[in-house]
Amino acid sequence: MAEADLCPDPVTTLTEVGSSITIHQELDQILSIIVEKGARGTRSQVVLIEVQPNELASKPELFACHGVGAETRNHLSQFIPFSRRCYTEKEIVFIKDYRLEKEGAVPEFARSQRIKTLTAVPLRWREKIVGAICFFRTQKEPLTRQEKNFAAALATQTVIAIQQAELVLERQTGYFKTIKILANVIDRKDSYTHGHSARVMEYALMIADRMGLKGKERQEVGDGGYLHDLGKISVDLSILQKPGRLTPQEWERMIIHPQVGAEIVSETEALKELAPIIRHHHEMFSGGGYPDGLTREEIPMGSRIVAVADAYEAMTSDRPYRKGMGREKAVKELRRHAGTQFDPEVVGLFVELI
Repeated sequence: MAEADLCPDPVTTLTEVGSSITIHQELDQILSIIVEKGARGTRSQVVLIEVQPNELASKPELFACHGVGAETRNHLSQFIPFSRRCYTEKEIVFIKDYRLEKEGAVPEFARSQRIKTLTAVPLRWREKIVGAICFFRTQKEPLTRQEKNFAAALATQTVIAIQQAELVLERQTGYFKTIKILANVIDRKDSYTHGHSARVMEYALMIADRMGLKGKERQEVGDGGYLHDLGKISVDLSILQKPGRLTPQEWERMIIHPQVGAEIVSETEALKELAPIIRHHHEMFSGGGYPDGLTREEIPMGSRIVAVADAYEAMTSDRPYRKGMGREKAVKELRRHAGTQFDPEVVGLFVELI
């Protein structure tokens, strides 16, 4: 077989990996693509990525693996004595036959799948070896020159993927700090509702989990719940803490807070996607809410979730002018207004949880 035939479409494969780095933000997903493409591009039965915690990767012993089952994945540390050789030798390491190796026990999967050879390619970052991508094969011969070039390019893309993921993590850390600061602003505005935002977030996430929301969608529901009252920083404290009915003028000033909160988060790139949840958390399921009078599915799901979480927390918490009601009475109120003020599906799920 010609050498050109041994590595199927390496340029196309590397392009696909590069595209996955651009499209996906979840590092686990990117590394899964890399090891799958690596197996195909080098005719390897198993491909493993191993990275130690360092200035590149914050996670301890970051692993990704293709070609073995879940049980074997739990014992990937078996491979470390072999893959670590490229740390010291600082170049591609080829082990011709596991059975002749004295360093470390031969991994059980290598015996069961008749793996003979290992090629460990170092992951280089800032002139340091920070990990390895390893190719396990049943063939006795080493990787061809073309396969080695492919593996080296794949190692470079692995480092790029990890670096990008770390940058995303840094941005997320800054994002969460911003969220916390803004939530503290709300709490300090009205000490009587201290902790309200955090409890609404907790309830909102309970509902989101019950509904099966995942990833970004779930996070936005939680963060939207945390910041739903951000706009109240524009409302006078005398209005927020007034024990009696608000005057028409006071009410007009109160009901602008969802719009103000949405406008504030819209000014920040990391928070702007929370704006619809915040803006519409006082809409009513049957219409007549504010600020836009939306109904049913016109109201973002996140807003419908936060509305229920917010109402329950408000009813069960003490205020300077009243004592909080008990769980049973609050649940009764939610059910009474399900289908009018609240999404009945959200209410039904929440009362099962609370």
